[in-house]
Amino acid sequence: PKQGHALSLSVRYIRIRARVAPDKMGGGATKAAASPSTPTPIPLFRAVEEIPNATLDAFELGATLGVGAFGRVYFATHKEHRSHWALKQLKKDAVMKGEQHEHVKRERAILAMIAHPFVVTLAAAFQDVRHLYFVLEFVAGGEFDTHLKAQGFLFEGHVRFYCAQLVLIFEYLHSSSTGGIVFRDLKPPNLILGIDGYLKLADFGFAKIVGASHTHTFLGTPECVQPERRSRLPLRL
Repeated sequence: PKQGHALSLSVRYIRIRARVAPDKMGGGATKAAASPSTPTPIPLFRAVEEIPNATLDAFELGATLGVGAFGRVYFATHKEHRSHWALKQLKKDAVMKGEQHEHVKRERAILAMIAHPFVVTLAAAFQDVRHLYFVLEFVAGGEFDTHLKAQGFLFEGHVRFYCAQLVLIFEYLHSSSTGGIVFRDLKPPNLILGIDGYLKLADFGFAKIVGASHTHTFLGTPECVQPERRSRLPLRL
């Protein structure tokens, strides 16, 4: 009960701060990464502006931020605005061969309709002959998983701090305003730390809008799947 009350207070605190503090950092922030052990007490939020008529020629590609089964993510700089982004490049033939085209279409549609300070923002999506591209908000802190492995543990106060953010994320995703979205792949590598020490949820490849219905599809990373899914129970909100 004591821990539950403390988590409730953390959720209330972060909800209040998120409503009153506009983000002045933007997609182009390049400060040093924050550590999970030293979160900034007040988050700074703003919605990332969309990039109209985006094409690959509009960006300078830099270092590879991550590699997946269907492509990779690059650090990219918009040539005109000099703003920084994470450019997700997917190989069309790999997506089709892996029968992931519906997941990719669903990910793009969901990212385009949602907006939350703790969710990575989609600024644009486009394609060429061989690839699909998502222009995503660049989050400079790196994967939460990397920081967690380096530190080895989290203090109880930091656990409450991050759990409170997850509560707010899924409260929003499961709400009627989004149509009822189930994420289905929550794990440390899908959480990114902002330079302010707050989390961003990323990778909506397995997400689905279920609303008042349910889904039986078994998806996600096996070691991170919730117990009821291992029992093949339907997933509903």
